[in-house]
Amino acid sequence: MADEASDYNRRTSQWVIDHVRENDAILTDETPSYCWYLRYHTHARLIRLPQAKPADIVEAIQTVRRNGGHVLATPDVFAKDNGKHHASDPEPEYVTRVRAALRPLFVPVSHNRFGNVWLFRPEQAAQ
Repeated sequence: MADEASDYNRRTSQWVIDHVRENDAILTDETPSYCWYLRYHTHARLIRLPQAKPADIVEAIQTVRRNGGHVLATPDVFAKDNGKHHASDPEPEYVTRVRAALRPLFVPVSHNRFGNVWLFRPEQAAQ
């Protein structure tokens, strides 16, 4: 893209791209183009809501942590109204439950005007 300042994907994902490692995972509910952007610029495992089922998410988190990696969540994962779903196309109920179950296990590690980037830290989040 010619103008990096106007590149939404770059501006919203730069911190993640700068800090994610190959053995990490990124949990996101962003658009397909954003996900393609992350796949292009990182080698981290990408976990997409609502495509990933709860068992897949748990398995991914366990595998990444067992291999010494970290799990990051993009701002949209825990935003109260991330604008992805409307009354005519509501969010699947299991995704709402997954968000609620995961939120207490993450702590914010970065903030910009798009929201927090979150890190899976169950031992820290419980405090």
